[in-house]
Parts: sequence; C-alpha cells; structure tokens
Amino acid sequence: WMLRYLPFIRQDFASVRADDYPIRLWTVAVFLVGVLPLMKKRGIGRLIIGNEYDTSRRLHHEGIPHYDGLYDQSHYFDSAFTRYFTAKGWGIQQFSILRPVSEFMIQKILAQRYPELQANQLSCHAAHEEEGRMRPCGRCEKCRRIVGMLSVMGGDPRRCGYTGEQISLALKALASNQYTKQMGADASQLFYLLDQAGIIQAPKAKPHPEVMRLRFDKERSPLDVVPEDIRKPLYDIVLPYTEGMVVRKDGRWVELHSPMN
Repeated sequence: WMLRYLPFIRQDFASVRADDYPIRLWTVAVFLVGVLPLMKKRGIGRLIIGNEYDTSRRLHHEGIPHYDGLYDQSHYFDSAFTRYFTAKGWGIQQFSILRPVSEFMIQKILAQRYPELQANQLSCHAAHEEEGRMRPCGRCEKCRRIVGMLSVMGGDPRRCGYTGEQISLALKALASNQYTKQMGADASQLFYLLDQAGIIQAPKAKPHPEVMRLRFDKERSPLDVVPEDIRKPLYDIVLPYTEGMVVRKDGRWVELHSPMN
C-alpha cells in the first residue's frame, strides 16, 4: 500500500519480475526493536539473530564505501546496536550465533538435525499461496540455491515444497547460468560439489574447503562474536556437521583447534 504513494516507485512494481529480493521498506531493526518491551519485562540481556558468515561485507563503488545492501545483517550492525543499547543503559548485547557458519552448513544442519523444521522452510523471493500453504516459486535465484544445496548434500527439496518439475528446472538453470548470490568462495564450492556429484557440469569451479568449516576472522566473524559461556555448547551442536574450524591469518586459512581463545 505504502509503495503506491512513493513517486519514485513504478506503479506496476508488483507485476515486474526480478530475480532478487522484492522492494521493501523495512530492515532487520524493525524486528529487533519490536522485541525490546518483552526483553525489558523478562530481564533478557541477549538479543540473538541468525545471520551467517557472508553478510558482513565492506565494499566501495566509485569511492563510496557501502555494505553491499547487507548492513542490517552484518557484524557491524550488531556492534552498533549493542553500543546503542549500552548507551541507553539497557544492558542488552546483540549478536549472531551463526556468524562463523556458511549458508551451506546452515542448510545442512537444518536438513539433517532438524528435518521437521526444514519441511517448513520457505526461502524464496516470490513465494505464493497454494492449497492453504505457502509454496516456493522454484524459479528465483534463491530457490535455485536451496535446490542445489539440498541436492548435493543428499537432502530432498520436495520435503519443503518443491515439485519434481521445479527441481529439474532449478538444476538446469544452475547448470546454464552457474551463478548464485553468494560470496565467491561459497558459490564456487557449491558448484564444485554439484560437479563432483555429477548433478550438473561445472568443470571450472574450484574447491574452497573453508566453506565447509567454521570460519573466524577479525573482519567478518571475530572469535569473540559469540559470548564465551555459550560458545562450547553452541559449537558442540554445529561442529559435527562441519569439517572443522579455520581462522584467517596473514591472508590464508589456518586450522583452529579451539574457538575458546
């Protein structure tokens, strides 16, 4: 409704198909601020969100620094909100428990540890209602990504609402476009695994084994991004679905044996 009253928005915006997130007038901050009264009432001091490794980006366009449209999902945003809460005297710390985890690993944990929840997953830019349930479009970039990840890890995209035809078309689109909206390493690893599994042909894709591990670095996911008292129980859940941990040192990934220091 509100979009129709903005003069710089096309009036037919709802009918224009774009392979991206739809126009929106909200940020993650809307949801975070919405829970503050409940946190105050119950004395909760930690505001936990679920943003993964690749949502903290600092880029430049013609000399202008920006966050690639992901500021409200970044580590920098968490730090800014924590400082704001501290200045207000509220004693609230905001952080993501998934910051060192890749999207692929999150999908794997969801499918293998929590299959009953994964059955209700809806990761789509253009979801629609069908027979009383919201269904994925099966055509957008995000659907292609989900189908690709589930297929290569032995999951079943049908579990979360994709039809056989949608799965086939998504994999064909991945094979022809060989593009997903992920960081370079994450996208390359997905296509490498798809190629190795014989699902699609992507002979130029290079392996990036760090994507299959917990990644820690000062810029995107500092070691202390998760408070120490919950670090071990959290990573005890996550690590069985990964191939270990690495930390960024001198421009390369080095094996890490413990995330506690």
